[in-house]
Amino acid sequence: MKRTVLVTILAISASLAGAQTIGDFTCVDPSNQDDNLHIPSTHSFQLVSQSGDQLMDGSEMGPGNDFTGFVPLGGGSTGSSTEGHLCVNSEWLPGGVSIFHMEYNANTKLWDILSSGNVDFSMFESSLPFPLPNVGNKTPGTLINCSGGITPWGTVVTCEENDQEIPDVFGADIYGYQPLGWNIEIDPVTKSVVDYGNDGNKDKAWAMGRMKHENVCFTSDSAISYYGDDNSSTGFLFKFVMDQKADLSSGDLYVYKLNQTLDGGDWIQLGNTTVAERNSTVDQATNVDATVFDRVEDVEIGPDDKVYFAATGADRIYRVNQDGTDFEIYVDNTIYPILDTDTSMVFDSPDNLCFDGDGNLFCMQDGGNGYLWVIRPDHSPTNPKLGVFANTPKGCESTGMTFTPDYKFMFVSFQHPDNSNSNSQADAADKNVLFNRDATVIIARNENLGIVGVDETDGFNAFTFDRLFPNPVETSFVLRVKSNIFGSAIMEVYDAAGKLVKSAQYNLHYGFNELQMNTATIAAGQYLLKLTHEKGEMTTKFEKK
Repeated sequence: MKRTVLVTILAISASLAGAQTIGDFTCVDPSNQDDNLHIPSTHSFQLVSQSGDQLMDGSEMGPGNDFTGFVPLGGGSTGSSTEGHLCVNSEWLPGGVSIFHMEYNANTKLWDILSSGNVDFSMFESSLPFPLPNVGNKTPGTLINCSGGITPWGTVVTCEENDQEIPDVFGADIYGYQPLGWNIEIDPVTKSVVDYGNDGNKDKAWAMGRMKHENVCFTSDSAISYYGDDNSSTGFLFKFVMDQKADLSSGDLYVYKLNQTLDGGDWIQLGNTTVAERNSTVDQATNVDATVFDRVEDVEIGPDDKVYFAATGADRIYRVNQDGTDFEIYVDNTIYPILDTDTSMVFDSPDNLCFDGDGNLFCMQDGGNGYLWVIRPDHSPTNPKLGVFANTPKGCESTGMTFTPDYKFMFVSFQHPDNSNSNSQADAADKNVLFNRDATVIIARNENLGIVGVDETDGFNAFTFDRLFPNPVETSFVLRVKSNIFGSAIMEVYDAAGKLVKSAQYNLHYGFNELQMNTATIAAGQYLLKLTHEKGEMTTKFEKK
């Protein structure tokens, strides 16, 4: 039977399920972590990349996958839901940001990586008074990139969670600023840091203040930003009102202070125009007796325009009107019944937050069993509606989360898994995934993500050649092909006389594959390369130096 029949059946199924959204699922039963990712049976995942993977620019994806932000082509809520740039922070030494240009393939229902590489932060390098693993005595320009945020104008902000002060005697300052503890705005298309003054000098977002930044969010009109300090003793909530919309280079900075009745408060303005003021944001907030919330790890604006923020140390999610009124505990550190199960458990350690298009609030647990919670739109403090969307692999916590503008696809990461995890599971591309390294994945309903087969009538191509690099070849090469099939394939190398000189077997998945072969033992000359699968083959040529 031709696969066109399968495609037709699946298309009908998808049409019937068209009214369902990514938030339509039965919550999973909470359990202790094992080697695998457990999500609702109505959903699938596709692996994007894991820490240590080689990127297409020759660099390596850093450790500690954290903030995972999809910036759609065209930017904003009306941008593309099938093409964009996925930005992933590295929350471990040496830090950094990896960016993947990605496109959804409607035929395979999988996401393809068109290009990938790391952001260059070398313009911010400075001396350190102590050696750091993988870093030495010099910062790599940014350190401990934790969470972040996507701007409405199409850029991404990465947040430094390290604000360790470095004495000036080490030549550590940048334009007079302490080097660590800032937000940094990036153009994801060019993978470059924004230059606010257009003077050739890249800038961190100095006016937003210095602290242990965790994340940042923005009002839809590009006028205001909210964020917090991830610190137990100085866990303040901040508001930044831009002088000009979509411009983080200057604006008024405020910190939140609760009133005596704890049902509202005021925004107290801080100094942030001089270098000294910007370096001392946390001290200023302390001096005005701003409210400490114990590690503010995420701040988001909800569908109701209220500000929601997670205080990880207090085991709570708070919400408040943007003018500071109607402050309340939205989710408390108490026992809740878990939706769709017979289980009850304590809610604790909330970290990253993210709303979907239906108003579901996803909350990633930083500790315990690493649950990925969901808080339904009809939840209230007096009528709780909490469930579990995912049990993460052993040792993991889920980090970062964003969606495509149409909310069909979720992007999320899992960091610090147990390196003893040894039981792999197949993803939507039929690739065996072993969660023993930090990982970034895409999650969607089954009808939107996964192997659907291809039409094998006339014109079917098993492979589409992309490139072979480097060419001429020295000690090894990479063949990059787009595959319309999955399973085992053989790559063979023939010399000019037609003699087979080398072969290797590979497991292919749908979409782009990068197949590496060592050529150190092959003599110099011209060669024919052949890739064969039972469904088809392709050939190309290369030169060995």
